[in-house]
Amino acid sequence: MHVEESGTPGAPAIMFIHGAGQSGRIWREHMARLTGFHCLAPDLPGFGQSNQLPSASLGETADLIAGLIEARVAAGRASVVGISSGGWVIRALLDRHPDRVERAIIDGAPVRPWGRRFRVLFFSAVSPFIHTRPVMVSRRDFWDAADLRVASRRAFRRSVTEGFLKPFAAIGVLNPTLFVAGERETSRTLTPDPPMDLRDPVIGA
Repeated sequence: MHVEESGTPGAPAIMFIHGAGQSGRIWREHMARLTGFHCLAPDLPGFGQSNQLPSASLGETADLIAGLIEARVAAGRASVVGISSGGWVIRALLDRHPDRVERAIIDGAPVRPWGRRFRVLFFSAVSPFIHTRPVMVSRRDFWDAADLRVASRRAFRRSVTEGFLKPFAAIGVLNPTLFVAGERETSRTLTPDPPMDLRDPVIGA
């Protein structure tokens, strides 16, 4: 599995997890600014320079990330940051390997199941056409054309839809975890969630 890496081994580590149709290179600017950390950003199976690898389930991907932390991070633990379906990978990581996680930030990954059937149908319908110009142009705010062009269709469909079909609860996990969403991301289309209890150990820092 290809890994973008920067910083000093032995320093506090941050593992960055990209979303479907992306690659680890989306994190390069972040990594360049975090000079005091050991940063790693893998290309998940089926994406970027790992596009020759067969697609993997969320659980299998979480196992790969845990193995990568064990092999590359001196302390055996890392803070993890994931965007979109990369956030689902982190939720699976928290379920399966909480001992490998120092802290977690999950950005833009749905926590509640609102509209999941529609989204599964939508992304299943789009996945055969992700290499076409209309999809690249229409979704350029979300996916870089160069990354989408080399992405495996199967890996794309699997990584986008599995999180809706098999949500991960991470019940009982004590790792400090922050869920992030844009203020306008869901207000137009989804029913608002009830207020979160910040005393919940999964949410509170």
